[in-house]
Amino acid sequence: MSACAEALVKVGQVSAAAELFRRVGAMDRVLKIYVASNEWEDVFSLAKKFPEYKELAYIPYAQWLAEQDRFADAQKAYHDAGRPEEALKVLFTLRDNALTELRYQDVSYYHWILSSQYLDIAQSFPEE
Repeated sequence: MSACAEALVKVGQVSAAAELFRRVGAMDRVLKIYVASNEWEDVFSLAKKFPEYKELAYIPYAQWLAEQDRFADAQKAYHDAGRPEEALKVLFTLRDNALTELRYQDVSYYHWILSSQYLDIAQSFPEE
């Protein structure tokens, strides 16, 4: 069935392929099909049912958001994926761009978000 599903993917029958992968229990493949098709509602529905695939859902979504010039949303998606380093990189880029463009209110907003991110990171470490 998996070989059949792979063949369906190659000919563009993604919904049929996803159903076959679902029947054999290859949920990671189902998720990848939805990601490749930009079917984000299905991606997040599946990621909610199978939290072990959270990164498979949020990382490509964050990348897609960045490609759509939705950097603030991309930053949140990286944060939701448990990738604080990438989230911080996006915030630094947003802050630097706002500073270059003399958008000081945006700069202060990004600093506020950065401080919140750093606080979250600091609270995740055990107290000594």
